Amino acid sequence: MKTYQVYISQPAMQDLQSIMYYIGKELKEPGIANNLIENIQYAVMGLNQLPTRHALVADERLARNGIRQIPVKNYIVFYIVNEADSAVTVVRILYGQRNWIDLL
Repeated sequence: MKTYQVYISQPAMQDLQSIMYYIGKELKEPGIANNLIENIQYAVMGLNQLPTRHALVADERLARNGIRQIPVKNYIVFYIVNEADSAVTVVRILYGQRNWIDLL
């Protein structure tokens, strides 16, 4: 089975930090924040095999650019697969109820 390198973009890293800060500090739920971050990391690292198993986003413009999504609790991990380089790049990790189309 083909294995892919998984990369996390700078905006996606900032998203993770913001999620951790908001849930851990603002909502004062560090345990929930840690659990959520672990779930997101598990989903992201699972992209090293069969990354195309997840659906393209519903937005036609973004789908044409190859952006796929994985729901993780109330968040969505957005990523792009580069078959030529056997690479996956996570572009953003956003709260599912946000107007994420404008953020991608």
